Amino acid sequence: MSEEKKIPFSHNEEYVDKQLRSINQMLEHRNYSLMNGIINASNEIYRSRRINRNSLRRALADPYNPNNVEILQQASMMLKATNGIYKRVLNYHASMYTHDFMLLPLEVDKIKTPNKIQKAYAEASQYIEKFNIKYNSSWIKERVLEQGELFVYKIEDSGGIILQEIPNTFCKITSVENDVSKYAINLKKLSDNNIVFFPKEIQLLYRKFKKGNINKNDLIDGCYYELKNNAIAFNLNRFAPKGIPYYCTIFDDLMELEDMKDLKSQNAVIESIKLIHQKFPVDKDTGVSLIDFDVITQYHNATKSTLPNGTAVTTNPLDLQALYLSDSNSKISSNVSQARDTIYDSAGVNSELFNGNKNTTEAVAMGIIADNLVAKPLNDMINNWINYELRKKKIGGLTWTVKMLDTTEFNKDKRINSAKEAMAYGGSRLEFLARSGYTPLQSLSVLKMESMLGLDELMIPQSTSHTQSSSDVGRPSKEDGGTGNEDTVTPEAQN
Repeated sequence: MSEEKKIPFSHNEEYVDKQLRSINQMLEHRNYSLMNGIINASNEIYRSRRINRNSLRRALADPYNPNNVEILQQASMMLKATNGIYKRVLNYHASMYTHDFMLLPLEVDKIKTPNKIQKAYAEASQYIEKFNIKYNSSWIKERVLEQGELFVYKIEDSGGIILQEIPNTFCKITSVENDVSKYAINLKKLSDNNIVFFPKEIQLLYRKFKKGNINKNDLIDGCYYELKNNAIAFNLNRFAPKGIPYYCTIFDDLMELEDMKDLKSQNAVIESIKLIHQKFPVDKDTGVSLIDFDVITQYHNATKSTLPNGTAVTTNPLDLQALYLSDSNSKISSNVSQARDTIYDSAGVNSELFNGNKNTTEAVAMGIIADNLVAKPLNDMINNWINYELRKKKIGGLTWTVKMLDTTEFNKDKRINSAKEAMAYGGSRLEFLARSGYTPLQSLSVLKMESMLGLDELMIPQSTSHTQSSSDVGRPSKEDGGTGNEDTVTPEAQN
């Protein structure tokens, strides 16, 4: 059988170049289309713009006007990025609570056996762990305080739960269900460029909207469509369609502080400049220079050539005098300090919490209690949302609820000690573990692991008056590892 002759593959450079371009386009679309969508959506959330004090004051005059809402939210975003005071105040309120919580069954009458509740509690603990409550709570609260509102979409799989933020400009609150706000999205603002970023439900809605397959009766204002179970909104004003930043009232003060700092810097530059005055003589009667102009120019240039940076020279026959419209730089520094204190006063936050220089312990303590009231409604909103999610499903045949505890970074030691002392009178051990920072799943894991390791047998507590019975007092015998000293006085000998 004759060997089959191989025909070489013929190609030219134009053909190869065309194929490579096609492959690159496919790879780019496959690997980077989602990233491009994320970037486009991120640009919607974090759009930069220039905002001056006049436009800000006009927006504050009518804050709930849709255009002004956007201006105030953008101003809040920029101030958070550029002003340390504002950023720390937001972080302070968002992170004040430790977000400890307890997991409890609602239907106590359905608990028949210990085995059932053990299995159900373990299953519920695993599910609630997917919410990552401690991390997400701080993030939610900071975004709500910063923007006045937050629109998220819950994406869940077997591995966990992700809260995807939807741009504020696309959404508005349209209903409240079981104390949880629901929102609608503006389908007209979606485009082929940004739709890749959005969850599957919104992508399907966009395609139907483009084809005209959505019933007009299902639309609000002709373009808003209310999303279903996975869409959640957080708003400081729960019955308003849009929210404004919580601290928008201090924006003007923050910008004033920046202006005062700029003025201080400009004044520092001015005061650092040295001016050398060379006065040349003139005739008292005629005012004519007694030195030839060419000679004066030579003197001026010679002096100028030897001066360091920040020093200037002027040569003229006049008497110069420096005039100040205020009492120098100390007045400006005082104004800067006063502007900073005004910000804290307007925010209702004790400035002693942040680089304070006064010893006012009692005032700080009372201020912290008042600050708790700012974050508490946000805690309640998060608590309502988690319980809303838990009520959707039975876990281990039971319905569960979460109780957010009032533990903060400032009172956690006191709360932990109170829970520990309460256990002696029938208090909850699960509450003690929760206030100690353990989630329900972590508590179960620690208790189970320590039991399996037999730590109670390995780590025997030292003998004390609290752990000894009446027959155990006195020095241990030789059999028990003691010295066996015969002079040891026993209780019987004492009698």
